[in-house]
Amino acid sequence: MIRARKQGPVPRVWHGVRMRTTQGTADPDGAPRQVRLPGAWEPSAADALAALAPGNGPVALIDAAEAWIARILQHAAAAGISTAIADDLRWLLLTRRGAPGAELWRGDCDATPRFVLNLAAFWDPDDAFDVGGFAKAAEIAAVALTFLQPQAERIAVGFADLAGLLALLGLEYDCIAARNVAAGLAALMRAAAELGSADMATHFGSAGRATPVEAPPVRAAIPGLVAQATEAQQAAAARPHRRHRITTGLFAPGPVEALLGVETGGIAPAFAPIDSRGALTRTARSRLTAHQGSAEGALAELFGGRDPIPRESPPAHRAMQAAVAPYVHTLAPIPEIIAVPSGQ
Repeated sequence: MIRARKQGPVPRVWHGVRMRTTQGTADPDGAPRQVRLPGAWEPSAADALAALAPGNGPVALIDAAEAWIARILQHAAAAGISTAIADDLRWLLLTRRGAPGAELWRGDCDATPRFVLNLAAFWDPDDAFDVGGFAKAAEIAAVALTFLQPQAERIAVGFADLAGLLALLGLEYDCIAARNVAAGLAALMRAAAELGSADMATHFGSAGRATPVEAPPVRAAIPGLVAQATEAQQAAAARPHRRHRITTGLFAPGPVEALLGVETGGIAPAFAPIDSRGALTRTARSRLTAHQGSAEGALAELFGGRDPIPRESPPAHRAMQAAVAPYVHTLAPIPEIIAVPSGQ
């Protein structure tokens, strides 16, 4: 059994959350470890937590998260800064909107500190995309990464599951409207992260100055996105000193993305409609709902000789990368797809 926490009472954010104890495996060939996490989270999240938490004994999500949150508070206190960021970070994790990269869960101070925002988690079917919440999360991420590694001059605030969000919006991945959404989100994320970096420059010193950034697209399918991105860019430009020379980055997915329930890393398209269990992915279901309206509609399209969930091409991926490139400091390379000759 997982031992009871010794660090103190469970933070208020976690009150009322139904938890479950299960097994997670960091390595398919390794021994499983006992993990405790919210009951609604899928088995892949348990494997991710097993990979993220140091050691190989039992681990609870709350305890693993409180370890890096404690480091944030310690570094803030050492700098004489009073902050209420802890509950913001707990809420981002609980709602699966964001979390720091694997290196920070493991206490690795050599790697570039990274924070992943799960775009699909900012979607609400009643209120659409939470633009303000996304901007706040990007700013919080930059501040949190600074506290975790005050000496770092390079951080990487990034997002994931763009394909999942586009499916929820009813947008095809390979279209101008989708690329405008991605560019607007990247522009807002960059400006918000740089505002966080500007705040940190007043406490930890400036490592550089702001550089000109391309304006966001003139229109996007998410209400309020362009206006908020423009406003954030203007606010960031008015505060030119930065704690970091680099603030944003999109990388290949890892265990943090799995912990958050992300289906596609960064800006990648959804290459397959089936998950590891043989069921339709959430992205595929969203796309079918948006375009066919029902399973019957999807079957009719399939029997009519058309694929209801068409596969995206590498050129579409490259076009999406070009759309966000003006706003993101570091971009993961697009993997090469090697054709295998028939018969091999």
